[in-house]
Amino acid sequence: MTAKEIVVAYADALGKGDVRAAFSFFSAEVQWHQPGNNQFSGLKKRS
Repeated sequence: MTAKEIVVAYADALGKGDVRAAFSFFSAEVQWHQPGNNQFSGLKKRS
């Protein structure tokens, strides 16, 4: 898949509410920081 096809497939999956499919496009080592000061804040890793 091209980068554009991956982004479109990711967005389509999210649009359908299919988070599992959307996250399937992430690397197994992906990490991101969710800003804020609540239960969803902090460093997140793909699980």
